[in-house]
Amino acid sequence: MWGQEFALFGPCAPPLRTAMGAPDDRKSSESPTEKLPTEALRDQPRDYVAATLRSVLGAAPYAGALLAEIVTVTLPGQRLDRVCAVLAEVARKLGELDEGLLRARLTDENATDLLQEAVLQAQHAVSEERRRYIAELVSKGLSSEAIVAQESKYLLRMLGEINDVEVIWLRHFGRFSHPEAVAFHQTHASVLAEAPARLGSGRSQIDKMALQKSYKEHLTRLGLLERKYELDYEAKPRRPVFDRSTGATKVQGYSLTSLGKMLLQQIGLPPEEPPGM
Repeated sequence: MWGQEFALFGPCAPPLRTAMGAPDDRKSSESPTEKLPTEALRDQPRDYVAATLRSVLGAAPYAGALLAEIVTVTLPGQRLDRVCAVLAEVARKLGELDEGLLRARLTDENATDLLQEAVLQAQHAVSEERRRYIAELVSKGLSSEAIVAQESKYLLRMLGEINDVEVIWLRHFGRFSHPEAVAFHQTHASVLAEAPARLGSGRSQIDKMALQKSYKEHLTRLGLLERKYELDYEAKPRRPVFDRSTGATKVQGYSLTSLGKMLLQQIGLPPEEPPGM
């Protein structure tokens, strides 16, 4: 079914299959010393990088050798494995599409652009969750009528702007039912436990509060969250409450925007709808 479409997946492509479904063995007569595409991809830049590292790190041969091995052997291998894992999951999700429709979509320039962005992000996707988010978003962008590849690329780049901790915060603000919210908070207590800094708070407490605030403000700047401001309900008419120390309007909390909900939906983590909707 995949045929030429898998050419887009490069060294992660499965073996071509004959009309009977068996792997194509036309290359069986090739020299055993000839490098496979994956090996060529890994080895081609390695000698140059290793030589450069040896010249730069020659003053520290032991540490230099270890660093050279990490940069030229471990990291390229890990990155290729990450890319292959993402593309294999995309292929699995697209496997049920009609062949004609799949061919048309995968040969579209916007789809190719989306896959290229996915490959770039997959190289740096350390966690399995992150690789799953990328694969889910890309497969939906290539298979769904509701969202086109260009929109998926926009959302994918936005996903690339936030880390896994910020995804947890985004999900936190998309939960409304009490049992679900409590269970989610308990699961991710190390991230979500509020750390208000008070007089006499230690450095670690102050740093944690600063990071939590930074995550939420970053998500707000990206348009994924919006601030909810504290109001003085005793005043008539009601008016916002201002922080005496900063003069800024006090932020009571945050809520998901439509864009935030869309991003969660596209990475396979649909938020709950608030009660009454």
